Amino acid sequence: LPLGAIVQPLGHDAAEEVPLVDFGNAAIVRCRKCRTYVNPFVQWTDGGRRFRCNLCNTLTEVPVEYFCTLDANGQRRDMYERAELCKGSVEYAASAEYMVRPPMPPVYFFLIDVSTQAVASGVLAQICATVKECLDKLPGDSRTQVGFMTFAATLHFYNLSPKLTAPQMMVVADLDGEPFLPVPTDDLLVNLHEARHVIDQLLDSLPAVTAALTPSPDSALGPALQAAHVAMAHVGGKLLLFQTTMPNLGVGRLVNRDNATLYGTDREASLRNPEDPFFKKMAAECSRVQVGVDVFSFAPQYTDLASLAALCKYTGGQVYYFPSFGAQRDGPKLNFDLKRNLLRETGWEAVMRIRCSRGLRISSFHGHFFIRSTDLLALPTVDGDKAYAVQIAHEENVMPTSHGYIQCALLYTSSGGERRIRVHTMCVPVVSDLG
Repeated sequence: LPLGAIVQPLGHDAAEEVPLVDFGNAAIVRCRKCRTYVNPFVQWTDGGRRFRCNLCNTLTEVPVEYFCTLDANGQRRDMYERAELCKGSVEYAASAEYMVRPPMPPVYFFLIDVSTQAVASGVLAQICATVKECLDKLPGDSRTQVGFMTFAATLHFYNLSPKLTAPQMMVVADLDGEPFLPVPTDDLLVNLHEARHVIDQLLDSLPAVTAALTPSPDSALGPALQAAHVAMAHVGGKLLLFQTTMPNLGVGRLVNRDNATLYGTDREASLRNPEDPFFKKMAAECSRVQVGVDVFSFAPQYTDLASLAALCKYTGGQVYYFPSFGAQRDGPKLNFDLKRNLLRETGWEAVMRIRCSRGLRISSFHGHFFIRSTDLLALPTVDGDKAYAVQIAHEENVMPTSHGYIQCALLYTSSGGERRIRVHTMCVPVVSDLG
């Protein structure tokens, strides 16, 4: 019988915090073969000098500094003094061996559609007001970085250098060829606290500045995404895309492929699949440099959301859809969703691996992520609202043990700049008859 599991790695339990385990300079105790983290279900042998892995059954030597004698029941005497030996969910402070670069700061880059429809609907003013309301509460304290870029038929970059008294807007009309940044990345993506006065001015003036531009019904979303990718590639972070008009200029332009004659037929599913591979390729590039993409879509008509959603699917992001946005009707919902997105605790530059015990194997993964290898899920951003599903298949007709085990390990950077490993271990009984 196939099995399934749903994992919410950063899920929050108001009744009990996940305990933090710090091994200091010592290595985290793991199985030498399958790399399972020590957990309450391992078996201790040889007077506590070795333990048998509950997933692969391999014996592993216990480091001298971790040794403890066993009681009459074969359990360590310090079991209830160590969270990793009595709790199913723990978090480890990761050492330097779990880092390929210094922990990144929280980064928020806002890519906003300012086409005619976006300005007329009132969504731009709502976005600016909500973002400004959240600035004092963004995770990360003094390390947080933010950046802004708008687009319609042209690309608009904003120099937010803290040395300026007011933001500078620069327009790029060339949509062909390699993306070009007219502003140094250090001035495009700035420290929130150092450049706060410039950022506040930009958010206050952006609706009026945009309204003064030549109205444009067009959208150069593809070139704007490429430019945002270049701006964030050196650090990673969260890219929040606010889209109203279906892209029709430059790379990634889309066409209306909605066909009512296919509804209710076997070919209807083709309308739900991405049409243009550009957005999937863009998502893969974003995932490679630790950029997660969230899409807020406000289109008043067909916008091929199936193609745009690939940006979120492969970067661990999320799609928010407000069809035919109306400020009075949808403003409160946008305010709530955007505040929740920005203020919830977020993990950055994460990877996740799920292991299961002998006789079982992970047959497929479901959710928003990029599979970096056969079982390593890349998650540029992850938060407590995100969940992932796995299908588990039997490798043998009969399970070799009376219990099965599943362990999920998420390696991520906290908004405070600490590298952490969140580990969840679950034990399930094995029965021969479901009745």
